Amino acid sequence: MIYLGLGSNLGTSLEEKYANLNRCLKLIQFSRIKILKCSKIFVTPSYPNKTFPSFLNLVIQINFKSKAQALIKILKLIERKMGRIKTIKNGPRIIDIDILDFNKEIIDDPNLKIPHPRMHSRNFVLFPLMELNANWQHPKTGVNISKLVADLPVSQRNEITKFSKSAILD
Repeated sequence: MIYLGLGSNLGTSLEEKYANLNRCLKLIQFSRIKILKCSKIFVTPSYPNKTFPSFLNLVIQINFKSKAQALIKILKLIERKMGRIKTIKNGPRIIDIDILDFNKEIIDDPNLKIPHPRMHSRNFVLFPLMELNANWQHPKTGVNISKLVADLPVSQRNEITKFSKSAILD
């Protein structure tokens, strides 16, 4: 199973961020990537700099027949099409697409690290991923997602909320 994390924190309102996520999902589908499941959308403070605008985040499960390196090229192209410009590390962005898990493969290339190296400590990844697959286990450690969520600091478990709308898939 392949899981992608999507997030947006650029826009003057949550509605604009919501529109960014939906546009990204359409571009993923347009790229002939089959979306199998989509989590609810979650609202989280920006991480690590909480003075930046809050994020809307979701996780999708996809079907992709080629290698992870081919997928990341498509995802980076989608980010550029949407206007993502890398400025400062972890700065505000119109869209961020991360490969969280690619069929349990462990890839440690200079430009691609799978599983995502910090996913085990990020509420905005773990909560939507757990919604999609409560039995998911981290490919490197084998730790179940419910344990990873339980290990988050209480403050991180409490600061994440569900958004009032669901993503729009065709």
